[in-house]
Amino acid sequence: MERIPEKYLYYPAAIRKEKNHRRLIEAVANLRRCGMDINVVLTGNPGDDYDYVMSMIREKNVSDLFTYLDFVSDEKISYLYKHARAMVFPTMSGPTNIPPIEAMAFGCPMAVSDVGEMSVQVGNAGILFDPFSVEDICDAINRLWMDDELCKHLQSECQKRFSAYFSIDRFNENYSSIVDECLERIDKREKRLRNLVEFLENKRTICYGAGQNAWVLSEFLNAKGIEVDLYIDNRLKCQEYMGRPVFQYKHFLEIDNIPKSVTAIVVSVPEDAANKIEKELYMDGYKNVLVVDKQLAWELFCREKKYPSFL
Repeated sequence: MERIPEKYLYYPAAIRKEKNHRRLIEAVANLRRCGMDINVVLTGNPGDDYDYVMSMIREKNVSDLFTYLDFVSDEKISYLYKHARAMVFPTMSGPTNIPPIEAMAFGCPMAVSDVGEMSVQVGNAGILFDPFSVEDICDAINRLWMDDELCKHLQSECQKRFSAYFSIDRFNENYSSIVDECLERIDKREKRLRNLVEFLENKRTICYGAGQNAWVLSEFLNAKGIEVDLYIDNRLKCQEYMGRPVFQYKHFLEIDNIPKSVTAIVVSVPEDAANKIEKELYMDGYKNVLVVDKQLAWELFCREKKYPSFL
């Protein structure tokens, strides 16, 4: 491959501010002043920090140490990982990133930012550093560049960790588990919805809940032929919502015009308020009070594959 040094560190990332190329350049420049020349190969689309980064490389007199290849093919990326001394990944963004997994797949030693969940993602397969500290980046680079035994150890750990957590077999196993879990949740949701509709059939129902949650539930029940009176909870911090009056739950309990003919009340509000409403309404003689968690309302979006009519 053209223009690639025999020994180099590899950083695959679009040249954007959050990718922290600036501190990487500072670290390489500082090491040069200490007598160490560290070659770095950069790949990735030119982003919002491209002009500044290129200018900074020239100003720090390290142009001969940096090779920028722009966006490269998968074949070239594979080559760069396989032949790199190590990958250095000083990004300031997370919580996780793809390049550390790619490095593991190719058995490429690495030093990565200790941000987000990067430490969990990398485990023992890399060394961590503070991406906001040029000194810390210098130390990580120095260790990778000079310590052959460390690189051999990290290479072995990369292969072990990739096989244990990121291999195709592990991916298929995790994917299958996620699908099974989703199907189980869908089945539970469908049962809850069926039970709700069956319970409310032929009953005049009040639906009390927070904004969209209450609207979704009421529209769903109306579509099932269930007569619903809708009341909106006051957590919206307004007097009206879509033309409906907004109540604090304690005032909702005091509404005089709740008809005694109502035989079911569906409550979709935070658990603490819902429990109080259920208890007090029961004491007032309303025996058929259902507390419906807010998640059920939002799951209706998925089930019906449409938003409420007011959105």
